[in-house]
Amino acid sequence: MCVIKVRNLIMVYNNNIRVLDDSLSIGECEIFAMFSLNGAGKITLMRMLSAQISPTSSLAYVMDY
Repeated sequence: MCVIKVRNLIMVYNNNIRVLDDSLSIGECEIFAMFSLNGAGKITLMRMLSAQISPTSSLAYVMDY
């Protein structure tokens, strides 16, 4: 079972694409880490998954919601 599933996630701020076409699936009992450069969209992705901000377009499911 996928606990977190994200497909084609796009976030645009002031005509600048911040998170482009991210797709991932995290299964039950899996350990997940994100490593990337500063400004790559790690915090933006977490904010979208926790419903703090809305993505420009995407399909994202957390526990099938």
